[in-house]
Amino acid sequence: MAVYIPYATRFRPWFLEDLYGQDTTVMQVKGIFKSDRISRALLLSGPLGSGKTTLARIISFYANCMNFDSVNVKPCGTCKSCVKRRTDGKMDHPDVMEINASDNRKIDDIRGVIGMANFAPSARYRIFIMDEVHKLTEPAQNAFLKILEEPPDRTMFILCTTEPEGLLDTIRSRCQKLTIKPVPTEACVKLLQKVCLEKDRYPGRHT
Repeated sequence: MAVYIPYATRFRPWFLEDLYGQDTTVMQVKGIFKSDRISRALLLSGPLGSGKTTLARIISFYANCMNFDSVNVKPCGTCKSCVKRRTDGKMDHPDVMEINASDNRKIDDIRGVIGMANFAPSARYRIFIMDEVHKLTEPAQNAFLKILEEPPDRTMFILCTTEPEGLLDTIRSRCQKLTIKPVPTEACVKLLQKVCLEKDRYPGRHT
């Protein structure tokens, strides 16, 4: 019996080009990879459901590709890091960790993150995707600030939040900021048209 895959998962953006209505942000991210100057801390802010975590997963996918094409801004899709990507977009990779700061908001939780960050990655980077990062307690944010000031080699933090003003100014100042805007109605219509035309497409098999 086939497992039903919801449309929201089946058509989750897989590459930067799949992000509808985010042209400015996509250009910024492409510029980061073309210059090969990947920031050690990115702050992705935008409304709930606008695609912050999805973009964070795409960035982690690109950043850890062992044969990345920086000219065309494309991961190879075949290296040992790329093949770890699951059909829902998550990286099933020991060097890419997703943390929900709503549930892991205390200083001891952040100390655990700091401890993991000090291990050398097997891929290019050890990446921490932190959702709802504004919900960290103030002591936790102060502890986190220390590792942002002097991040371990080959470590990247991607912070996602709906409320960037809930973060300490010193944390925001140490991050490269990317803003995710609500998707315009016209872009939603184009995407729905694409979904209707390609409704049998399975995630991860398109290019």
